[in-house]
Amino acid sequence: GHDDFTDRYQIQKGLVKDTYEDVPVITPFIVKDSKTTVIIAPGGGFCMRDDEGEGNKVAKMLNDRGISAFVVAYRLQPYRFPIPCLDMQRAVRWVRAHADEYGVPKDSVGLMGFSAGGFAAAGSAVFLGNDPVAADGYTEDEIDKENGMPDYLCPIYPVVNFDKNPCMLANIKGSEFYTGANKRKQWKIDYALDKKHNEKAADIPTFLAYGTKDMLGGFEDYKTTLSKNLKNKVLVLDGASHAFATSEKYLY
Repeated sequence: GHDDFTDRYQIQKGLVKDTYEDVPVITPFIVKDSKTTVIIAPGGGFCMRDDEGEGNKVAKMLNDRGISAFVVAYRLQPYRFPIPCLDMQRAVRWVRAHADEYGVPKDSVGLMGFSAGGFAAAGSAVFLGNDPVAADGYTEDEIDKENGMPDYLCPIYPVVNFDKNPCMLANIKGSEFYTGANKRKQWKIDYALDKKHNEKAADIPTFLAYGTKDMLGGFEDYKTTLSKNLKNKVLVLDGASHAFATSEKYLY
């Protein structure tokens, strides 16, 4: 079903290719003399991206507050983990490498992500950090010399552990993770944000936001993990459901 969804809403619209040729795209939204920069990963279940509602609109909202932003069109299904996280790590390095060109600071670059994008953004810091790119056939360039760890994280209603959304896990890992309970169980041990945050990302200030009516789940465990560091903040919106950031009520 999700293969068909990707075809109808991404491939047929020309947003992604039907072969493994896609190149991540980063779109700047610059404010002169901004003191900080946010790199944004829109959500969409790893089978699409809400580039407008959870990307461009969020960037413009941040611009209104004097904050520069970059929206990342990271790769989706059929690309598998860690590709979305690698794309976000690369975005951090790319922004730092081009900081002088865009007039943004190199020492205040944050990652914000929504839903699946929240996992891609936070996961790049939690699972990859500033590690070199470990991908077959990859050749490092000058951009890879930059620090790939963000200065702060803003996961907004992120996918935490995929417990209640195995279809998303199928999109990012493959159908065998949808049908295989043991594979899903092992994934939660190895790649759940709430279980792994205090390793590589322990010192990164993190702002988590979610609504009390969100169906994804896992937020309370993530909140408990983050509460161990006083630099972290959690905002729980009473009555808000998933994707609340696309509503003007919450966006502003």
